[in-house]
Amino acid sequence: MVQQVETISHETEAHGTHHEMSFWEKYIFSVDHKIIGLQYLFTGLFMAAIGGYFAYAFRMQLAWPGEAVPLFGYVDPAKFNMLVTNHGTIMIFWVAMPVLIAAFGNWMIPLMIGCDDMVFPRLNRLSYQIFLASALVLILSFLLKVVVLEVPGHLILHCLRQQNTISLIGVLLYGYWLLLWKSLHFYLVE
Repeated sequence: MVQQVETISHETEAHGTHHEMSFWEKYIFSVDHKIIGLQYLFTGLFMAAIGGYFAYAFRMQLAWPGEAVPLFGYVDPAKFNMLVTNHGTIMIFWVAMPVLIAAFGNWMIPLMIGCDDMVFPRLNRLSYQIFLASALVLILSFLLKVVVLEVPGHLILHCLRQQNTISLIGVLLYGYWLLLWKSLHFYLVE
């Protein structure tokens, strides 16, 4: 009887050891609902800073028309429309919904119902990675002087009208590569 108890306790100790997680595993590619909630929150706050900068630029233009906006430059009518449209789009789809629904939902709902984690933690991680990829493609399009509208087809039409095929190919390939690499690496390897 004593031998059997020692054997059982030895087997449970062998399965109780875990390797220490690296920074990348714990904070960047985490499946923990609290860390994913924080990732949504911080990404949403970063996008809020970009949306706030756009609001600053077009409101300064309205306050002093025809003058250069400090830290931005001159705002012509096309830039004004881009600033207003992208400010509204960023604040709704990259700030309000991710912070209020995804960040607080990921953080609070498992705690309120008494679960250890979300039901599908890898799918939860994938949803954040797609959100992050969309934010990166949006920021990249600002840096490449490509206007991203709500419908993806407008991006292609705008780039073709402007003869800006290098920016179009760069934005699309970067976004598709990022999504494909993430999904293949984490869902086929693990």
